[in-house]
Amino acid sequence: MPLDQADVDNMDSNGSGKEMSFLDHLEELRWHIIRGLLAIVIGGIVLFIFQDFLFNTVIFGPTKPTFISYRLFCQWSQP
Repeated sequence: MPLDQADVDNMDSNGSGKEMSFLDHLEELRWHIIRGLLAIVIGGIVLFIFQDFLFNTVIFGPTKPTFISYRLFCQWSQP
């Protein structure tokens, strides 16, 4: 196997890598998908819990006169 196709992290001390079967690849893909979906669900739950902060501070914050960039843009727009 060419060195650029070798999985260096899975090589043992004599340099031969472990070959994965098709089902092993599917198992690995399944766990990546499960971890990704779990991260999305946990992130959604956290954002749902802090939705007031998210909407009032992050999304609609720049529309309030007390927001720092709102004041800076008003100062910069004055001649």
